[in-house]
Amino acid sequence: MDELAAVYERHASRCDETDFWGQVRRTVNGQPVPEEQIHLIVEAMVAALDLREDDVLLDICCGNGALSARFFERCAGGLGIDYSPTLIGVARKHFDVGPSVAYETGEAVAYATNAPDPGRFTKAIVYGSISYFPREATEALFAALRQRFTSLSRLVIGNVADLAHIREFFGDRYEPGIEDRPDSAIGVWWSREEFAAMAARAGWSVEYQRMPEAFYASHYRFDAILKPV
Repeated sequence: MDELAAVYERHASRCDETDFWGQVRRTVNGQPVPEEQIHLIVEAMVAALDLREDDVLLDICCGNGALSARFFERCAGGLGIDYSPTLIGVARKHFDVGPSVAYETGEAVAYATNAPDPGRFTKAIVYGSISYFPREATEALFAALRQRFTSLSRLVIGNVADLAHIREFFGDRYEPGIEDRPDSAIGVWWSREEFAAMAARAGWSVEYQRMPEAFYASHYRFDAILKPV
């Protein structure tokens, strides 16, 4: 486990077992994101995925399953994968929504490269986590998903930090190079142009959407909908 993963695991293990949003740092000013915000996320991601009853969903970096379970309830099931043993333990205990759903411990790129039966998945999502991947790891993940998961019709990358708004976000606190640091509080920031070029190299086209203004992070985040080409 690398240092960034170790920090993630330590944080999760120190939280109360039922502090589901705190465990995955889905918080605002240290407080769990309220339910109406979670509802906005779920509805936007379900629409972006065009999630249907017969879809089998791969949720990469699923965390503790608190968000994943809401997606799985809207389709035929699937798999959540995360590299935190603590969070996968919470997912299995609290968010087991039936025999068609499983949660496994694993690193995202390694899983995408070696997963058995990748053709069973029809949709995939990475929500709120891609900023903590080094840029080269993001491209490796997209390439492995395109090459091996041949039944995917959509890959949704949610809550990407938008480089166009980094100066507004940080103001005088901006540090040169912080946009390339996956170990920083926000992680890696992407321009839409760079993100699209990277996705294209891996074999995906990209469409973008922004969350409604009522969403707490809409002013500096975008979502990307990838389709195979």
